Amino acid sequence: MSERLPVPRPERHLHAAADAAATVEPLPADAATDQRSDAWPVIELEHVWKVYRSGPIEVAAVRDVSLRIEQSEFVAIVGPSGSGKSTLMHILGCLDVPSSGTFRLGGHDVGEAQSEGERSREALATRE
Repeated sequence: MSERLPVPRPERHLHAAADAAATVEPLPADAATDQRSDAWPVIELEHVWKVYRSGPIEVAAVRDVSLRIEQSEFVAIVGPSGSGKSTLMHILGCLDVPSSGTFRLGGHDVGEAQSEGERSREALATRE
């Protein structure tokens, strides 16, 4: 496992691996203060996949990712090159859509935003 770098109030790390589905692992209790609210999560993914197709070739860039990010939580997405981190960030930033699964932003199902214009109003700025 790679060494964790200190970040302000880290709560969880999302580990993406090229040969396995990404997982969310809680950090030790003394690493952060629990400030979760009783409202719906700010970001919620349920069994999200992103598959790129070119003819008969399929590449699963994001495989069966499920996670909840509550208000005031800090989450780091870490993993080796090619593990799907950027693809996941594009989905979270509403710049791309999952091939399957559910993505909710502030309780709203982003998949229900039918047009690219509707999705762009929800888009987040990402920095890589």
